[in-house]
This record gives sequence, C-alpha cells and structure tokens, in this order.
Amino acid sequence: MTTIKASDLIIHITGWLIFLSLPLLFISGMAENSSILPILSSVNYWLFFSFYLFVFYTHTYWIIPRLYLKKRYLAYTGVLLLLLCAVIVLKPFDHLVRQHFHPHWQTGERHLSGAVFALPHGAR
Repeated sequence: MTTIKASDLIIHITGWLIFLSLPLLFISGMAENSSILPILSSVNYWLFFSFYLFVFYTHTYWIIPRLYLKKRYLAYTGVLLLLLCAVIVLKPFDHLVRQHFHPHWQTGERHLSGAVFALPHGAR
C-alpha cells in the first residue's frame, strides 16, 4: 500500500484546481454569458474533468507500474495509443466548448476576428 505525503496531495490538488480553472477562464471569457456558474453546473464540464482525471491516474498508478517499469514498452505504447484514440473519439473538450458557445458552433460555422466562415458540408 502506498502512502500519500501531504506535499504530494497539495501538489495534486493545486494541479487539478489549475486544470479545472483553465476551461472556466477560456469559456467564460469567450461565451455570450460570462458567468462561470452555468459552466460549473454543466454535465459536460464534469465529464471533461472526470475523463482527464481517469486518464491521468490510470496512467500514473496503473499503466506505468505494470507496463513501463516492467520494460513492456510495446504494450505501454499500445495502451497510450488507445488512450490517445479515446481522447480523439470522445472529444471531451469539444463537447464542453460547443455547449457554451454560440449555436453556430453546432452548425459548422466558425467566427474568426468578427468574420463568419462556413465549413464545407460534412467538415467539422
């Protein structure tokens, strides 16, 4: 059983608070409604956070000790590629951003410096 030092716990909590605050800063500053309460109460926000929390601790406490430290590099690389594929397929940040931005983000339009650019049909 591993013991957790107080300094490690403080570092982890600080790191996760910083990680949690980044989407709040970006989304609340760019969305029409600048309040962070709708973002904090969003299911997508907590799914985003939970997904990356799961990936981080699974990698740190399960994948590294069982694969990398036992020199099973091919298996380690395969698992990392699977995690990367999960991020690409699930797109947790995209779901979070789409929920809190203008409705045109769901239709495929992009705003860039005040101009609206429509993406070709089927491109997202």
